[in-house]
Parts: sequence; C-alpha cells; structure tokens
Amino acid sequence: MGSVYIILQMFFYYPSFILLFYIYIVFIIPLRSRLSIRFSIKSFLENNYLRLINFLMNRNNEKG
Repeated sequence: MGSVYIILQMFFYYPSFILLFYIYIVFIIPLRSRLSIRFSIKSFLENNYLRLINFLMNRNNEKG
C-alpha cells in the first residue's frame, strides 16, 4: 500500500488527526521558523554589529 493510502486511512479512522495536523501547519511551523530566525547566531551577530555601528555614529555626531 502506498503512503498516501495509509495517511488517508489514518485520517478516516482518527478524525482528530485532521485538527491536529491543521494546528501544526497553521501555528507550529510558522512559530518554529520565527523562533529559529530570532535566535540564530547570524541574526544575533547582525544585531550586535548594528548596535556597534549606531553607537559609533552617535559618538561621532556628538563630537562634531
């Protein structure tokens, strides 16, 4: 039997899986991707680099 048949059979016998699958697709996947972007090392370093640039620019503006 194919995997599609097995999945359809699971949804037929256990309808609550459809609701769980919908919640997973609509809420969990976007939340996981948003958290992984927010807490990735690359974005952390970019934020620190931007803070350093802003600090240096403000310091130069105060002198001038």
